[in-house]
Amino acid sequence: MQVSRLHIYLTYPFVLSWSMPEAMACGAPVLGSATVPVREAIRDGHDGYLFDFFNREQLVEKALAALAHDQAQTDVIRRNARHKIEFRFSFKHNSLPAYRQLIAEVMNRGMP
Repeated sequence: MQVSRLHIYLTYPFVLSWSMPEAMACGAPVLGSATVPVREAIRDGHDGYLFDFFNREQLVEKALAALAHDQAQTDVIRRNARHKIEFRFSFKHNSLPAYRQLIAEVMNRGMP
């Protein structure tokens, strides 16, 4: 994944699978279908690339454009993607505090 030049992620409105954030965490540039779950994780041109799921021509155009970017542009996308995954999807920064808050709320309610 870390040496991948482009990870193409195709999904039709379902939940986001583990493979896309995994690719982003590894620093692989991701071209994903612009469906709701993918748009929640990728901002086009900032930390990945998006295309219309039903537009094959756009998929090809965006893939070729992403592959044609110079290394400096690609490195920015890679860093932004990894940074987003590290902080937005981090167990330490997101899930663990949410679990702790949920446990505290349940404990504060007392026994029924």
